[in-house]
Amino acid sequence: MGKLVFDTMRSIDFLLQRDDIDPERIGVAGNSLGGAKAGWMAALEPRIKTAIVSGWAYDDVVLRTKYCTRLPNERMREQLSWTDYASLAAPDCTVLLANGEADWIIDQGR
Repeated sequence: MGKLVFDTMRSIDFLLQRDDIDPERIGVAGNSLGGAKAGWMAALEPRIKTAIVSGWAYDDVVLRTKYCTRLPNERMREQLSWTDYASLAAPDCTVLLANGEADWIIDQGR
């Protein structure tokens, strides 16, 4: 997860070098693993102004198929509640959360 978030932060560095990019209108969106990354971006990157997080984050549900984000979330939850984690985006970022227990991408055949 750290590598995915780091790479996305570097893409913001690139965008901000362009004259045609408004730094007040940079956002991130994702579903499934992308949603987990969007949640971490909203929490860690103050240049993000809006985030759409779709997936299973912000809940302590740990299904056997969710290994791709299980460890980062378990480690984070040792330090913060989900509410505290989500509030890290404030006041810079508006966040829309759309979560559920079934992920159509990786829970096929479950």
